Amino acid sequence: MKYNPEQLRRRICGYRKANNLTLEDLGKRINKSKTTVWKYENGQIDIDIETLFEISDALNVSAPFLLESSTIAEDAAQPDKVAGSNLSRYYMYFFDGHSKKPARSLIIVAGGRERESTLFYHLKSFTETETCRDFYTGQAFIADPYINFVFQNANNPVEKLFIVAKEPFKKHGVMKGILTGISYKMFQPISFKVLISIRRLSEDEELWNWLKFSKEDLAEFRKHNSFTLTEDYDSFKPLG
Repeated sequence: MKYNPEQLRRRICGYRKANNLTLEDLGKRINKSKTTVWKYENGQIDIDIETLFEISDALNVSAPFLLESSTIAEDAAQPDKVAGSNLSRYYMYFFDGHSKKPARSLIIVAGGRERESTLFYHLKSFTETETCRDFYTGQAFIADPYINFVFQNANNPVEKLFIVAKEPFKKHGVMKGILTGISYKMFQPISFKVLISIRRLSEDEELWNWLKFSKEDLAEFRKHNSFTLTEDYDSFKPLG
């Protein structure tokens, strides 16, 4: 897997801060001094593979994810398969009802039987994963035509997220789903609609309007006494 050493060091610093760890805290977790950790993050000491795995364990992110997250590019045509790896990248969109603004998240899924997954939740941009509001680790469970994600907050084990969706990637490259979890603001269980795509989507009015609850959604809710997504798989425009 190709990676940029300088960006890798930035990711380590970012995830350390996301875990609310000081240089000294991380040093204690990997049996290194505060000064040594500072030198890792500033490129004065190369990070050997053994130390990389120790750091990834301490930061609740696997080493492949730590490496891959340093290669994410702001590229409209970026495919779901990350070059040189067995990782797949999914772009997730939802509408934040509190801020009344759209929100972005990134899901990285490993291949193999375990389907290890990481969710970078609520990003400023897809290139700044270290600035995510929260990040979660978990697994993806795929059984055509459905895909389920189960995530646990790396900093708060009590908080979990569940995403379930149909998987029409073969047709449109986009799937519509429902995310259920605990609101960090209201501290109450919540659910909302999400769009998950193998490519970045054009963040236009059509996209954001779909993510809001519509009159049709409310009508279905009253009819079934449960929130249900329809079989409407309209195509959303890729960016560019």
